[in-house]
Amino acid sequence: GFGLVDTFFISQLGTESLAAISFTFPVTLIISSIAIGIGAGVSTNLGRLIGSGHADKAKVFLHDALLLTFLLTTLIALLGSLCIEPLFSLLGANQSSLPLIHDYMFLWYLGAPLLVLLMVGNQGLRATGDTRSPAKIMMLAALINLILDPLLIFGLGPFPRLEIQGAAIATVISWIVALSLSTHLLIFKRHLVEFAEFNLARLKCNWKQLAHIAQPAALMNLLNLLTNAMIMAMLA
Repeated sequence: GFGLVDTFFISQLGTESLAAISFTFPVTLIISSIAIGIGAGVSTNLGRLIGSGHADKAKVFLHDALLLTFLLTTLIALLGSLCIEPLFSLLGANQSSLPLIHDYMFLWYLGAPLLVLLMVGNQGLRATGDTRSPAKIMMLAALINLILDPLLIFGLGPFPRLEIQGAAIATVISWIVALSLSTHLLIFKRHLVEFAEFNLARLKCNWKQLAHIAQPAALMNLLNLLTNAMIMAMLA
């Protein structure tokens, strides 16, 4: 939904803008694949702990999983923001597309940890049997993006015309709203997260359990995306 909406409105800016946003999809989907992998690890382990009557351990596990998610995605986003030009040059972007890609991806990288925390947090909710709330949250985020995209891209009404940068801002704002709702459900309403003391042995144990499921799940998604990235580079 996010990709379709962004592509639709950005395409109206012209061919260069459409080409620029197209180059970003393999990279943004790689981040999403990492989130899918971590989310699979969270839902599997959390569901097992809750189902076996270890609710307290489940809360600590989710805390540790979210901490790893934040640290990992922040590191990836930082590296990604520093490597925008060489990475997209490798994918075949030309000099006219690179400034547009930078305008979009720099802001997108800033918000990437929010997206991954949102996706992983929603998997925590699903592990309790609540699939409806995460769906509603993501639908609301997509709707906010749909409303803000034309306002910020084209500068409608009192909003400034930000073009491709406006699409990134609209996306990040929608993630902020969605993550706020997800956090409210996880921490304040369902009490699914327990802020445990720092314990390296516990963290290593929980992260190892998480990685056992997360690594193959993320890799499965990444294989298709890496193939698509290579095809895009050849076509470019």
